[in-house]
Amino acid sequence: MRGKPGRTKKYLTNKNNKKVVIIAACLVLLAVLAAVAYSFLSKKSPRQLYIDVERNNYKKYSEQIKKLYNDFVSSQKPYMESRHRSRLEITAEMDSESSEIFGIQNVYGIIDAINKSKLVTDVRTDPSANESFVQIELLLDKSPLFGLEAFIKDRQVGFTAPLFMPGTYFLVDMEKADDVYDRFNIPVRPKRFLRKVDIVKALQFDESKLDAIGEEYGNLVSDVIEDEDVKYGDTEAFKIGDVEIKVRELIVKLDSNKTRALFNSILEKAMDDELLLNLIFGNYNHLVELIDETGFFQAYDLLEDMGIMELNEFFKEILKAVSAKKDIGDLKSKIEEFLDGSRYPDGFEMRLIIDNSGNIVDRKIHVSCKTGRSDSVYAVDIHSANNSLKSGSFFDDRFIRIEFTETDGSGRKLAKIFEINTGTKPGLKDEEKGKTVDITVLNMDNGTEKNAIRANFDIHETTDRLTLKKTSVTKYDIKVSADDAKLVDIFNGEIYSEKSRNDKFKTVNTKTDIKINTRLTSFGLKDISFRFKLAGEDKFDIDPFELPDFRKGRVVDLNRATDDELAGVQRDLLASFGAFYLENKSLIDGIMGAR
Repeated sequence: MRGKPGRTKKYLTNKNNKKVVIIAACLVLLAVLAAVAYSFLSKKSPRQLYIDVERNNYKKYSEQIKKLYNDFVSSQKPYMESRHRSRLEITAEMDSESSEIFGIQNVYGIIDAINKSKLVTDVRTDPSANESFVQIELLLDKSPLFGLEAFIKDRQVGFTAPLFMPGTYFLVDMEKADDVYDRFNIPVRPKRFLRKVDIVKALQFDESKLDAIGEEYGNLVSDVIEDEDVKYGDTEAFKIGDVEIKVRELIVKLDSNKTRALFNSILEKAMDDELLLNLIFGNYNHLVELIDETGFFQAYDLLEDMGIMELNEFFKEILKAVSAKKDIGDLKSKIEEFLDGSRYPDGFEMRLIIDNSGNIVDRKIHVSCKTGRSDSVYAVDIHSANNSLKSGSFFDDRFIRIEFTETDGSGRKLAKIFEINTGTKPGLKDEEKGKTVDITVLNMDNGTEKNAIRANFDIHETTDRLTLKKTSVTKYDIKVSADDAKLVDIFNGEIYSEKSRNDKFKTVNTKTDIKINTRLTSFGLKDISFRFKLAGEDKFDIDPFELPDFRKGRVVDLNRATDDELAGVQRDLLASFGAFYLENKSLIDGIMGAR
């Protein structure tokens, strides 16, 4: 009887030993495979290793782009596929050490009114019928100050202001809205509110096209680059943060003729590549058009013409570049002109640092160009690097610097520099994460800084395991400087947001608290602070709703109304406003008066 436990113990010991042996064998096998893989990589020709690494990295980052796009589309599907209601309350707080802001004097009465106000919007939308019913109410000291009701059916908009002209509806065909704006000499011409749903509808993105573009242009590059163009460098160890790793360095060098052949091949193909043009410039034009239809660019032009807002030349160039839609035909003609007269005196040079897994952890590119129409030499220098060994996403733990320079015949060097530096910070718990983002935009003249934007963001995000409520806190600090180093405009503050979902009641609730502190020295303004609080609820699968029957009241079609009809409306509106002013005289005088 006593012998059995001994045999059992021996059996268990042997069993455990087998486990140890199996585990050890697996570890040895993994080590051998890793060594074989590294040896395989090492034995590849530099050119073949370079091509394989570029293909793998393109595939990795294209998958990340696809995921970002698909996640964005998925988040907007409920708004595109079901009837929903979105309610939002906005309150604001403002304080200023200046009594005059952008030419408006005695602003304290206005500030006091802002601090006592609340804006409430309530929008019901039926995407299947392409119609919405909008209610907007502005409260002052909890009393209605202004109200608006509107309906939107396709591109037809009807609205009424019950407090001023109850029972009167104004109609506008948004396809012909410019005719109405022209008639009333309105310089800012909004035609839509920009929503995330509109962005989804505007973007044209096909995952297979992204893969096809990578394959086609990858083949084109590999056909031009030959074995003698790619060499191994001397770098064998590389530091990322505080960690040093074993790496391989690849150096790609093309002479002037090959550089021209490569760029010409790429640009010539791009000119006739509808997939690429639509993916990049087509989508860009759609987004610019959406922003333009909000009236944003026109509002800036108006403020500038009135002398209320004046940007320096550096920022005007940025706004002009962003706001301009790209004409594909004009772009093609400029590419043809560029191809015809461009030369590359320094050729093309790129240095890559690759880890043992085939990831590019550091990349530097230099290329210069000289056109036939100018004595200047233009150069582009790009540097991208991983800030961490854990850098899996293109957007996290990454440093990117892009520098465009122009050196004229006299040796004067003008440079535009863009830098972005991102880092991740582990949270105290698994559901916490942090991120830092530093952005720098510089305009240099012979090494002297002329204009600059420096922005720093510190982001902390938390997801509650039980409720899945997401909380985000973003602290930011932005400095904008012009030619005079003493004139630095400062923006800093904090953005707090939380988002929760209730699948039972089919609701999404959001809260946002935005704090902004400014010191606009270039405008001669002292410290100004703002605080905006937003509380919203989106409810899905709501009951059907009906748009108001405007035909029961007075209807003014602003596209077709005669001058006599509009004159009558103007008289009624002035009379209504006069009555409103008499009823609220003390309130309005308080807003417009001095503190």
